[in-house]
Amino acid sequence: MKISHLLILLLLPLVTILGQSTVVDYTIIGNESREYATDLDTLNKAIYLVGNTNECGNNNGFIVKYKDDSIYQRTLVGDINIDIIESIETTNSNTIFLGGYTNKNNDYDVYLAKLDTNLLLLDNKALELDNWNFCHDLAIQSSSIIGVGETHNNTDYDAFMFKTDNNLDTIWTKSIARERDQKLTKVVAYNDSIFIACGYTEIDGLAKDILLVSFNANTGDTLWTNHYGGVNDDFCSSLIKTNDILASNKSMLEMFGILHARTIHEISTPFQVLLNNLS
Repeated sequence: MKISHLLILLLLPLVTILGQSTVVDYTIIGNESREYATDLDTLNKAIYLVGNTNECGNNNGFIVKYKDDSIYQRTLVGDINIDIIESIETTNSNTIFLGGYTNKNNDYDVYLAKLDTNLLLLDNKALELDNWNFCHDLAIQSSSIIGVGETHNNTDYDAFMFKTDNNLDTIWTKSIARERDQKLTKVVAYNDSIFIACGYTEIDGLAKDILLVSFNANTGDTLWTNHYGGVNDDFCSSLIKTNDILASNKSMLEMFGILHARTIHEISTPFQVLLNNLS
């Protein structure tokens, strides 16, 4: 029996009326293949959506350009390998960068692609480094690309960060080694040089805590790490920079995470984290 998974894209933000959220409009994108979305961005009044599909028999990434209330264009990304796209970043120079990972001969590498606004592939590259390496999110620093994810050293998974130039050539790679698994899922810029990433870390093998990492994007050096959580598994899936306030000659950044807490009964509880004086 063929299973069809349809992908749903919200076109307009949720409208909140009397404390309740209402979907204003939506559209369904997909065919008889399994398809799911992982990230989106906007540029020049167009929505660019990325995700993954198995329509060619193996997993490939795709990007959809949605403009003027219709699907303007759709392009597959990848080749005969398993290519997973997890992040998209658009730039003011009308360039689009995609990040994810590829599996070739059972070897996982970071996969990056560069496209124009017509979805023409300008360049793509696998960062063939030691270990298995995965990219889960991208951010832009001037004309460079900052990525975060995880690296596997045959023993456990460590938090992983990297930087490339505009041509996708590697500038630096860094990992944060611990005895337990940890993973970075999202990264945002605090200022021109300091970036904040979130994810999770295992604590004594008993539960997972939210992991926050601050690092210098120029050098890749870690400035600090912190973890938050309770007796259950806690994950951070997103960070949004909401406000910069100068107080007592110190920057205060409110960083809100869309945080997912799972109990043994799989009950989801959203909550937020406020961090002060990150710099």
